[in-house]
Amino acid sequence: MDQAFINWVIGFTGTIFGILLKIVWDAIVILKKDLSTLENKIHDDFVRREDFKDVVSDMKSEMRNGFGTVNSTLALIFKKLDSKEDK
Repeated sequence: MDQAFINWVIGFTGTIFGILLKIVWDAIVILKKDLSTLENKIHDDFVRREDFKDVVSDMKSEMRNGFGTVNSTLALIFKKLDSKEDK
């Protein structure tokens, strides 16, 4: 084989390999940008754990108060029903 042909094959192969590496590198850069955008968006869209725990504890205390009121009302109703029995 001629040395010039070998040089052309190596040059062509190197060029193709370089183009493929450039395409992959550009894709990685785009993915990094998208990932940083998503990381910033996560903080806007989702509730933090501490905030969620605070809201749930507030809801629990309000529900306890509400059920306490319902229980006292039911106790009063049952007490009145018991006093109105046919004697």
